Amino acid sequence: MIKEIKYTGLTATPSDYECPDGTIAGTMSLIHEDGAIKPIATPKTIMQLPNLMRVLYIHQVGQDKHYITFQQTILNLQEQGSKTTNTLYWYVDGTGIKQTIYTTTSAQIYQVTAIGNTLIALTSEGMHYSLWKEGQYVSLGNHLPELSLSFGLQGTKVHTTETFNIGGVEETSRPGITDVDTATNDTLGQVNKFLADNVDDAGMFLYPFFVRYAYRLYDGSLTMHSAPILMTTTTKVAPYVIGDTIENGYLKNCHIYAILHKLDFAAIIQDQLTQLADWEDIIRSVDIFISQPLYSYDQSGKLTNGRPSVSSGNRVTVGASSLKRLNNGRSSEDLGYTISRGIVYDDVNTQTSGTYYYKKHSVLDLLAGGATTTIGNYYMELPQKDSDTIIGNIKDCSLFYYLKSYKISEIPTKRTVVEIKSDYLRSLVTREVMTDDYDSHDTLAPKHANIYNARINVANLSKELFKGYNPASILPYTNGGYRYKDQNGNIVDAFDAKETVTVVFHIQQDNKIIKVSGGSYDFSPWTPITYLFYPNVNAFKAVIARVSDFGEEINKYYEVPLEPHPMLNGAYYYKGWDDVETKSDDDFLTDFNYGLNKNLTVELPNKIYTSEINNPFHFPVRGINTVGVGRIIGICSAAKALSEGQFGQFPLYAFTDEGVWALEVSSTGTYSAKQPITRDVCISSKSITQLDNAVLFATKRGIMLLSGSQSSCITDILNGKEFSLTTIMSNDARDILVDTYGLPNNTDTITFEDYITDCRMLYDYKGQRIVLYNPNHTYAYVHSMRSKLWGMMPSNFTEPVNAYPDAYVMTSDNALVNVSEDDAITGTQCIITRPLKLDAPDVLKTISTIIQRGQFAKGHVKQVLYASRDLIHWIPVWSSTDHYLRGFSGTPYKYFRILVIANLEEGESIDGCSIQYEQRLTNRLR
Repeated sequence: MIKEIKYTGLTATPSDYECPDGTIAGTMSLIHEDGAIKPIATPKTIMQLPNLMRVLYIHQVGQDKHYITFQQTILNLQEQGSKTTNTLYWYVDGTGIKQTIYTTTSAQIYQVTAIGNTLIALTSEGMHYSLWKEGQYVSLGNHLPELSLSFGLQGTKVHTTETFNIGGVEETSRPGITDVDTATNDTLGQVNKFLADNVDDAGMFLYPFFVRYAYRLYDGSLTMHSAPILMTTTTKVAPYVIGDTIENGYLKNCHIYAILHKLDFAAIIQDQLTQLADWEDIIRSVDIFISQPLYSYDQSGKLTNGRPSVSSGNRVTVGASSLKRLNNGRSSEDLGYTISRGIVYDDVNTQTSGTYYYKKHSVLDLLAGGATTTIGNYYMELPQKDSDTIIGNIKDCSLFYYLKSYKISEIPTKRTVVEIKSDYLRSLVTREVMTDDYDSHDTLAPKHANIYNARINVANLSKELFKGYNPASILPYTNGGYRYKDQNGNIVDAFDAKETVTVVFHIQQDNKIIKVSGGSYDFSPWTPITYLFYPNVNAFKAVIARVSDFGEEINKYYEVPLEPHPMLNGAYYYKGWDDVETKSDDDFLTDFNYGLNKNLTVELPNKIYTSEINNPFHFPVRGINTVGVGRIIGICSAAKALSEGQFGQFPLYAFTDEGVWALEVSSTGTYSAKQPITRDVCISSKSITQLDNAVLFATKRGIMLLSGSQSSCITDILNGKEFSLTTIMSNDARDILVDTYGLPNNTDTITFEDYITDCRMLYDYKGQRIVLYNPNHTYAYVHSMRSKLWGMMPSNFTEPVNAYPDAYVMTSDNALVNVSEDDAITGTQCIITRPLKLDAPDVLKTISTIIQRGQFAKGHVKQVLYASRDLIHWIPVWSSTDHYLRGFSGTPYKYFRILVIANLEEGESIDGCSIQYEQRLTNRLR
């Protein structure tokens, strides 16, 4: 009998008893494609690298390819033990010259990627940025540098030169208003005119306001926002109406006074400016924003008369009057205080000389200009908004408007006034509104990154929390000017005295309490601390230390609660204009100095951060997605529709320990997670591989192909028991085949299930093949996307390298090879069939002739026949040195295997075989 058998592809199913004749148990360097079994050529070598060096990434810059390589060096030091150095280099294309990009002795490097001319290394210490500039990579670091700017106020006294009178007033036992309407009209008319003439168009500040600054990046986005800093121009309603005497129902010789302020600023740490110089290509400017004035004056309000009235129960009560006697003594707070630059006099008994200091000043001090100066005896307090409204406006303030931009080279280190055009503040609300910030001061440390649509998506990350702003960037600037009484009651001037302020923020996050501090700064003694801010809503408490260097003062310790800001991403403290209250001075050093956390890391296992387009330095809050409740294993993009009419709607997949999620594109170009599209769980992030319109990944079930919303296994036919030549031949016979025929000595395999536990894949776009390999094994599986069949090839592959449409991969001998380009067809190929039953699995048979069919030269194909009666024990029957196997006879068997050993060249192939056989002993059931 004669049977023609057509060889198919590699398969492990169904069982050996049920499998069709012609299926293949194992191959080496062969794959079934275009109807025949063809040889797989050796990949082309691109470059050979030194020992312990490998290519991690190919950075395409214009027409040039930069090979980004990694090398690990371990130094054994006698005193310190071993020290590991990880270094990134880049090879100049075609020259073999390498240059250092980044070196670290403490960080582990996970991945390297790039957007434009910015190279990004994902490390355990954060995302390290290197900028390609003027023929070299400039190492920038793993975060935009901090910049601590100090803002202060420069106060100037302004008052009307012409006097006016206010009617409807009297003084009996105490001053009061007899005609509210008359007094209100006389007062507010003059005040409103004063404001129009001196404030609105002057580019100066009368009422408290917030100032905030941020980096303006090259794409126009804002990041690294500062804390809102509450600038204390005054704590009471302003301006101030002051008169001399009350005569005949009039307050006579009234003037309107005000302290108008200019805003100034300075950088306080020179090293920060030095670091920022490297970032000038990234940071276009430092932009300053301010809020609207926080008005206390109610222009539509009325004065209060303070006259006696009868309440229920016939009790006579006296209300508060807007008209008050004024205490002209120095340091009075009748008119509130300001934190600004003003004169502090050298001698308490003189007003002829003085020095300007930034400190807490009594407004009356600044208006009077000395202890003996009289500016009036009566003060008409203006209508003001109720205290709850004022406090609420400060707490809820969240809109900040553009004021001024400064290039990094323009940032001053000396106090510099922010010049404002005279009419600018009148139209402030028409200016650009500052965006809110989200954790931009935190340092992200992701393990996975994927570039899609010029945005970097990062996942499986942790982040190091921001240590906090320097106190100089939280509080208004002050610098001394302190006067106090000693133990004997003598007034002592300590104008150069200082008080070192430190703020420690307590954060409840990741099931632990983390304490952080942005350092210390020297202020004028007893600078009021009224407003604090930390850019994390999980901050719940601030601890403040004041360390004095003068007089009899002692260290003070404070504790204030923080609450989430209603409109901004952060937590804040504000209780009014009163200074914080002392909690305790006991155990200060223990509680304060030793409480800071060294580990500020929190885990974000189910978050995906997406950057701005073409900007890997900024991750806006709208680009942050929470995917399920588990851990993200990896992410990958795929631009194929989940359903008809939705092309590109779900371009990003998130592989989690709960399954695979598809992320939907939002109207802003970012993503939103919807629901899992498959419950298949990826077992190795390194197995995730992008095809043209699908994604491959390894699961316990096998290799899954995810296309759109459909997931299918492409390795079901390989999920069987392991195959090994040692199960069908003795070691001696195998050695003979290896030595005589050149049989590859790496043909033994493990179960496919074990093989894929640490597998990786390459996509050969040109050859339309998928290479599935395991760095711990010497063979790889090859899948033809044209024939949908599998083959095998030798492999010493270790790490894939991005080179689409080519398929680059590193080898264990430090070579970079291209699987998409054929170098040569070398070595020996082999085919091992699964058991042949010849249409009668339970009938004994003898084979007399086997001829291998295909297109090949004589002598390029050799073969060995094995036989068995139980599918377990196999013995060699016959062999040949060409494609003809005949001239033998002997014991009949039920099952046969053919081992084909070939040296096919380019253009040659094997199709199948012709077998001549006879059935034996068919007269009974066996």
